[in-house]
Amino acid sequence: MAAILPPLCGLERKHLLQPNMEFPPDEWSCFPMGEFELAEARNPMDCGVELLVQARANGRMLDHARMVLGGSKLLEVKIPFRELLSVEETPDWELVYTTWPRQIAIRRNMATSDWFDVRDLILSNDGRVQLKEGGNIEAKEAVDYLDTIPDRLMGSAALRWAVLVGDDRKLRLALQGLPSPAASFSGKPAFRG
Repeated sequence: MAAILPPLCGLERKHLLQPNMEFPPDEWSCFPMGEFELAEARNPMDCGVELLVQARANGRMLDHARMVLGGSKLLEVKIPFRELLSVEETPDWELVYTTWPRQIAIRRNMATSDWFDVRDLILSNDGRVQLKEGGNIEAKEAVDYLDTIPDRLMGSAALRWAVLVGDDRKLRLALQGLPSPAASFSGKPAFRG
């Protein structure tokens, strides 16, 4: 298994979150099959991940697995605009994305979330844009700036969450990004996983 993957799109290691994401104790809990799709992480920690697998009564594993995140700590990532977009001159702004671990939906049988657009993140107020020195930029102003970029691909960026294994064999949560709309990656097999 590879060590920490290099972040995509030039996002530096500072955007790699390293909360205390340990594997649960050696004790395995068994729950009814009906709880598989709705189960939440039960470990009481700042940020934790649990791997859920479906098994038959004889212990044989089925083909479905899920990673669920949970925790009591609000995660916040700050990314400079110049690292998000493929534009030479960008304002000295940064995207601030804040979320609870339980809101990160890792896809079934995978270790990544779906791709989502930075533009949609800003419009939905799940992400905010601010000056590096502090002070918020209105969402409309940020989106208007993105609209002024002539090439739509250059003025777009997509992000996704990934659960990775570090050199220390601990799980890490990374926010990965590429400079293009999310729709560009959703249909390509190499970017789906």
